[in-house]
Amino acid sequence: KIGLIGAGHVFIYLMEALEKLGFEVIVCDVDNSKLINIKNKVNDYHQLLNKVDLVYVSTPPNTHFEIIKYFLENNVFVISEKPLVTSTEELNILSKLINNNFYNIFHFAFGDEILWFKNSNYMSIIPNQIKCYINDPYVENSHIKEEHLNLHGSYLDETINPLSALINIYNLPIKYVNSSLIKYKGDNLDYRSYSLFKLGNIDISVDVLWNDFNDRSKYIDIYYDDVTLRLDSMNSSVIDLTHNKLLFKSKDVRMYKHYLNGLTDFLNNKTNKDISFMLNGEILKYKK
Repeated sequence: KIGLIGAGHVFIYLMEALEKLGFEVIVCDVDNSKLINIKNKVNDYHQLLNKVDLVYVSTPPNTHFEIIKYFLENNVFVISEKPLVTSTEELNILSKLINNNFYNIFHFAFGDEILWFKNSNYMSIIPNQIKCYINDPYVENSHIKEEHLNLHGSYLDETINPLSALINIYNLPIKYVNSSLIKYKGDNLDYRSYSLFKLGNIDISVDVLWNDFNDRSKYIDIYYDDVTLRLDSMNSSVIDLTHNKLLFKSKDVRMYKHYLNGLTDFLNNKTNKDISFMLNGEILKYKK
């Protein structure tokens, strides 16, 4: 039995994946209007204690710490959406409670295009550099929408995505180099961020833009001596940009497969849990 906390915009894909894998789900949300057609439900996450074997936290990032801390302190296994926390202080507290009872779901890391690439011949070649671009427009007319204020800006919410995929691919440590943020006046939230990292000896740039509604791109470009490949998250595809050739295209719904692949990884215990804390720690470094 799993307690699914938060019935937001990814709820339908997450429920489908959980049920496909045989989980019995109790849904928790403070908004009753989201639970009308749900049979097993509660309004307060405290009510899940002693009713479930584990919980899945899919609430806004600013609520993650309180919820995760509560269940870890009560020795309940937690699966959480990214970003895990919104400060290094919260990260340090949770790291002392983890005790093998935590797993972090990273969407990019479990895309069909990422899994295809991991099994391709390109894995034997070290790239020259990697450039990541994400446009996930939470903003309109120069104002961040009220329902997205708790996402804490483009850098924290999105930069972690391609880095999680690259760790899953190469299994190398990531090191933070620097970042720059462009913020809206008055709300202190960034709508644009540009960051540099190191994956081993490979230079990585992550460019995040939140306000172009004509562009909903999410991709990782990997540069080799003679070819550049694009791992396209929005279209679940791999493209040879140099020769304008489609190498792979998933036949399944993107978000559903992200959850299905990620939860399958969790059940098979394939991913090192320490990656979650290392990655969140690197992402949060810019605040120091």
